[in-house]
Amino acid sequence: MATITRLRLKIVSAIKKCIDFFYRKICYFTRSHLTVTVAIICHEQNIEGIKRIIERQTKKPDNTVLYYSNEYFGDAPSEWKIVKCPNLNDWGHGKCKQAIEEATSDFICFFNADSHYEDNYLSEMMKRAREGFGVVLCDFRHRPDSSIIVAHPIVGGTDRGNVLVCVKEARRVGYNHSIYEADGLFVQDMVKGRASWIRVKKCLYINN
Repeated sequence: MATITRLRLKIVSAIKKCIDFFYRKICYFTRSHLTVTVAIICHEQNIEGIKRIIERQTKKPDNTVLYYSNEYFGDAPSEWKIVKCPNLNDWGHGKCKQAIEEATSDFICFFNADSHYEDNYLSEMMKRAREGFGVVLCDFRHRPDSSIIVAHPIVGGTDRGNVLVCVKEARRVGYNHSIYEADGLFVQDMVKGRASWIRVKKCLYINN
């Protein structure tokens, strides 16, 4: 009897894997034209560095929006949308909330104006989004010489710069926190609200 039970479990597991495989393949083709917004979170910073990073992305964003308070330095490209926000002194969380509410794309990610992103950041993250996931995370570092932080939505390893989310699912949950850890709590809320997630096992982002 035990042998039969184990065999049944193996068969069920194999069927589930096949269903998941074909579901991801179908999602990949039906989601081939997903759009993405890059929301730049800026507070009195020189934007020339982040401008070059976005220009070098192998996957170009459909929309780029600069959210700033007080002022910024450098010349923003004409195709960027510029939005001045209240200076809430809240680590940029208010800007993230506003960006999600205003996004016109399928997905959104956040680029800190003073941080570094690999040239294939958007292409790697959007590749997973096309596979049917609502939350995509990548590994990251706090500094160039620090250890890699393994991304996970619940047990830590989440920063606004290493996450790409489905706008529709993000709005359903809401960006509801204002404390320092708000970015991680927002991702937790999405996953606890049954948004599917995946980790890109590459360090694509360095926080500053």
